[in-house]
Order: sequence, then C-alpha cells, then structure tokens
Amino acid sequence: MTEGFDEGEGDSRVSAVPGDVPVHPVFRLPDMTRLLPGRLHPDAARMHEAVHEWCRSELRAFFSDQVSFDQFLEHHVDLWTYLTVPVGDPDVIEATCELTFLFLVLDDKHGGDVPGSAHGDEGLSFRGDAKASWSVADHLAAIMHGGAADPSVPFADVFQRLWQRLTRGMREPLRERFADCLNAFIGGAAAEVAPRPQGSHPDFDHFPQYTRTSSREYRSFEEYRSVREHSIGARYLYVLHEHALGIDMTEALRRSEALQRVERAVVHQHFLHNDLLSYRKELLAGQRDNTLAVLQDTEGLSLQQAVDRLWAHAEEAEDDFLRVRERILHSPLGRRGDVRRYLEQMWWMVPGSIEYQLMSPRYHGLGYRWSGYACGEFVLHPEQTVLVPPPGALPVVPAWRSFIRITPAPAPGHAG
Repeated sequence: MTEGFDEGEGDSRVSAVPGDVPVHPVFRLPDMTRLLPGRLHPDAARMHEAVHEWCRSELRAFFSDQVSFDQFLEHHVDLWTYLTVPVGDPDVIEATCELTFLFLVLDDKHGGDVPGSAHGDEGLSFRGDAKASWSVADHLAAIMHGGAADPSVPFADVFQRLWQRLTRGMREPLRERFADCLNAFIGGAAAEVAPRPQGSHPDFDHFPQYTRTSSREYRSFEEYRSVREHSIGARYLYVLHEHALGIDMTEALRRSEALQRVERAVVHQHFLHNDLLSYRKELLAGQRDNTLAVLQDTEGLSLQQAVDRLWAHAEEAEDDFLRVRERILHSPLGRRGDVRRYLEQMWWMVPGSIEYQLMSPRYHGLGYRWSGYACGEFVLHPEQTVLVPPPGALPVVPAWRSFIRITPAPAPGHAG
C-alpha cells in the first residue's frame, strides 16, 4: 500500500513547521548538492513577464476564480525552462514556456486537485473520464497532422496557435520529430489517466500503442517507465531546445547510438528526479503515477526503500550520461559544433530541473520557500514540504535568486 497523508503507515513524525502536527510520510533525501546549482537564461526576467501576460490572456478562462489563477502563476513553472535552457532564442523559449503552462492546465484537469490547480468550469474536468481524456489527446494529435481546431474541444484553439508559432521556421526533419515526440507525450499523459478505450476515434487513431495501458495496474517498474519516459520524460521539449539553439540533431541522433544513449540517460534522470521531488503533490492529489508509488505497490518496498531504489536508477543513468558524453567529445563526432552545443544543453538539463523541482511551490505547497539545502529529511506535511538538513550541510546559492523575488527560507532545524 502506498503511504498517504491519511494513513497510519510509515514514519510518524512531528513536523518541522510550527504547530507540531504529526505527518506522514518522511523520507531521507539523497544528497543532490553536487548536481547544483543550475544556470539561468540571461533574458529570464523579461521572458517571465511576457509569458505570464500570455497566460492572463489565454488561460485565465480555465480557472474558476482569480485567486486560483494567481496561485497557479505562483508555481513559477516557466522557471524550469529558463534553468534548463540557459542559452537560446528567447522567442522559442517563451513559446515553449507557454506550451508547458497549457499542458499543466490539462494535467490539473486530469486530477491535480491541489491549491493553484486549474478547475474552472467543471464541464472541463477529465478526472476519471477516459473518453474525454482521449478525445482531447486525439484532437491535439489531429491538429499536428493538419486538422483544424474544433472550438468545442477544450484548449484546441490555444494549442493550434502555439503549434503554428513553434513550428514556424522549423526545418522539416525537426518539425516531424517534434510532432512525433509531442504525439508520444500526449498519448503517454493520457495513458496515465486511463487506458485508451477500444475502438475510440477510429478516423484519427494516433495512439494505438496505448490501447491496453492501465496506469492503475502496473505490473513492474519497467512497464511504468515505458509510459513515464514519454509523459514526464517529455522528449518534445528536447526538440524545442534544439530549435532554440538553432540546431537540428535529427539525423545525428538517427545515426549515432551514443547520442541516443545521452538523450535516454537525461530523460530517465529527469523523470526520476521529478517523481522523487513531486511525491507530496501526487500523494495530495491521490495520484499513483510515480516511481515511488509503483515500487511500493509492485515490489512491496517501504517508502525509504523505494527512494533508495529510485536514486540508484538515477545514478545509473547519470553515470551512463557522463561516460557516453565524454566518449563522444573525444571522437570525430564531438568535433562538430552542433554536437558540442547539444551536449552542453543536455548537461544543463539535470541541474536546472532539480533546482526548479526543489524550489517549486507546485510540488511543495503555496508559500513554500526553499532553504537552499539539497539533502536531509523530506517532511511531507499536507500543507507544505519541509526539508530538514543534516548537521554540517551547506546550502546551495540558487541560480534564480536574482530573478524571482523569493528569499530562501532559513533551515527549520537539523535532522539527527
């Protein structure tokens, strides 16, 4: 049984926030300090203002009130992109952020019942509705294949405008790869909500591989990973990052198994770190599509054992990335300028992603202020995460300090 806030299993501790409220669960966070800090795009502040203005124009209607919309913006989800793509064309990066915001609204409609989630008209909620979820997925895929946006399909017109903006000026191989990766992401995300109904939308069935996938009954971590690396793995973002850098790695990736391994290693680190640091949010929303939950359910591990297993997988992926990257850099392929820019971009993906996930109010509760520590005990209070560092630990100076007016919180104490 996966541990949750309302269960009596697991560690019963006193929270490190005022009030001494017993909480479940607590786990020991592996030391991520060596992976930090990230690097921030120099135009982040201006892009942030532009992207949030776009959100006010295009996404406000999907929220029930101004308060929930303002809370959604307080998640600072665009910071992830400014940290993971620290160089590149600001116009492409802005549009990438806007697409991320749109997909997070869709994610919330599928079950993200946490403060700052998009609720709006309950008629737009897809929670537990496989037909509605897959109808939206099919329609978005149809738009990528030249179909027109149906005004009756939620989000379709916003997606179509973003699709046109992002693909303008793309070379055809990159555009095709972007469509393929985005198609896999949309299908993977929908598969996490519900298995695809048999025979649905036969006229434009872009997701046959997901017909029998049930996110609620994974038989193993490997089966779960095969879906998760498409959803949270989000390879379409890697294509957009290439677009922002003005490079196209489509042919090089097709020809080079080593470059494919680099991408796969970063994808795996990305979704594993995300599953670790977003666990509180997913518990609160009652979601089980998470490595920690799957390992507990399929292998009978305790929460801490699941954390340790996840971290072992992440370190294995990190080792593979470093080893293969070094081999490429010392090969004829590594003398190419586009390959070196690509490898540098992939290098920043991991620290940037971790830094965002450690500070994210979306994962750790509205008003959360990261103390800068990247190790210790993670206390998953229902209202907010508290990270209690061990004695002698040193905080990281976050790359985003000059960008967002958030003062890092003082450490709440030390883990014994």
